[in-house]
Amino acid sequence: VTAFEKNSTYNQTNVIPLGANLDEVMVSGIYPNPVQSDFVMSVDSRKNTELDIKIYDVVGKLVKSFQRNSNIGVQQMSFSVPELPSGSYLIEVRSADTQVITQQKLLKVD
Repeated sequence: VTAFEKNSTYNQTNVIPLGANLDEVMVSGIYPNPVQSDFVMSVDSRKNTELDIKIYDVVGKLVKSFQRNSNIGVQQMSFSVPELPSGSYLIEVRSADTQVITQQKLLKVD
């Protein structure tokens, strides 16, 4: 972001999205949230990579996991979780080198 001042000077600031590994993958959203049975995750990949998606309950127990290949570009990844009981969950997305890309809350309703 570039800010121009009244005295003709300018300042530049780098904007880094929270929860994103800019060298590899950015997760821009999960919808719908709350979810009943299926949700979609928006992913922008800068390289082909494998993603490890894990869903944890409120006490930190792993309740569901997925593996997906992410190709270069923007894509919508669909996930199905009808078997999960209603409640709050944490979705964690890791890259192939096990770096955490993002952690986001998910609310499951019936």
